[in-house]
Amino acid sequence: MKKNKSLKVVYLPPPCANGDLHFGHIAGVYLPADIFSRVIEKLYPSSRVITIAGSDENNTYALKKSFLNNVPLTESLDFYTNRIHKSLSFLSIKMDQFIRTSSETHSNMSNSILENLKKSNKVTMNDSYQLYSEKEDSFISDSLAIGECYKCGKETDAGTCENCGELIQHIKLINPKHYQSKEKLVLRPSQSYSINFKNQNDKLERIINKQNWPKRIKSLAIQWLRSNQFSSLEITKIFKFGLKIKNSSVSDLSIPLWFEAVWAYYTGIFESLRLNSINSFFNTIRKVKIDLYFFMGQDNRFHFTISDILVRNLLRLKKIRSTVNIQPFFTISNEKFSTSRDRAIFIGEVETYFNSSFLRFSLYHFYCSNKTDFNLNVYFEAIKELKNIKDFISNFKVLENSKKFDSKDFSKLTYIKMLRKDIKLNNNKSLIKILNKIQKQILRTKI
Repeated sequence: MKKNKSLKVVYLPPPCANGDLHFGHIAGVYLPADIFSRVIEKLYPSSRVITIAGSDENNTYALKKSFLNNVPLTESLDFYTNRIHKSLSFLSIKMDQFIRTSSETHSNMSNSILENLKKSNKVTMNDSYQLYSEKEDSFISDSLAIGECYKCGKETDAGTCENCGELIQHIKLINPKHYQSKEKLVLRPSQSYSINFKNQNDKLERIINKQNWPKRIKSLAIQWLRSNQFSSLEITKIFKFGLKIKNSSVSDLSIPLWFEAVWAYYTGIFESLRLNSINSFFNTIRKVKIDLYFFMGQDNRFHFTISDILVRNLLRLKKIRSTVNIQPFFTISNEKFSTSRDRAIFIGEVETYFNSSFLRFSLYHFYCSNKTDFNLNVYFEAIKELKNIKDFISNFKVLENSKKFDSKDFSKLTYIKMLRKDIKLNNNKSLIKILNKIQKQILRTKI
């Protein structure tokens, strides 16, 4: 790259390769990030803008989906990663790099980062404890274990609490059980690499205060540091299907997704700069001013704030400054959009019915409406209100008022089941007919 040319990196955290992208992904993260990336390209012509997307493949959610579909893991990963890429391309989401975290390049980058961290003498191998299934005779990680969060009391898996954002420590998880068999899990001795940040708080707080984060996010990060000032943070787990640490004396020792999936932005920058080696890559990014922009849901807050800062500090990447855009979860009937729970509206289900301009337009204006609970009434009203399309909704019956469902049966059906059934119907009052008519009106409206 040209000497002294700064980088602006827009990173779209890779979704787990256990399903297609859904409306929540697009409206809450990918579309705002895409628009932002295009804008800063125009505003800062002297900087190089790199937009990085990808798929997160080294995780228990993807593994569980392969079990559910009874297909080999690699086949499942290929299928869903291709589906994710297809949805991003269909919606014209800008991607300079698409990083598969199962790739050899990303594995090499992650292992190189770990080796560089170890040189700081702040990352060492320590004795630890990890949840263990006696029935399966194996260590258990992340979403393969469920229990109650010791911080907020809500149900969580052993990865990150979706409710409060806490990175779950196995030794503290309340009532840990196997997600499927409900077997009570036990703690077994293991070994793990850990970051020791004792006596580092003042320095880390100064770094945090230099970041372009909302005040509340800075406060939460500093609060976490102060409450954990005499402890360390594990950066590895034993997981057979994770991103393996090369030449490790501990079998199946892997780097969890809350570190290595974050590190995919390093892989994306490396691929974009086309440098000869990873060593030359680190030398380069220590000299170049880099503005990082993270767009994410609230369950990724810890990964892209605290864990990222801890690593950047030890790698001596002083010229990187991050901005975090954290969105609340989009919900459907007041429950979180979720691929793993099959509670979502997926792009692949509607892409044959609508052109991408309509979906971009309508989802962005739903995002701008400041609504988080997705239903057809709110969705249509957001479009109507923000684009002044008069009375277009009054001529149609939305799904909630559809006469296709008996009122007794109606209350028993989940929203998503109704939506998918309605998509398949071919009648004048179906969802497709409604949205096709709306689409035509929107495309005729001057913006």
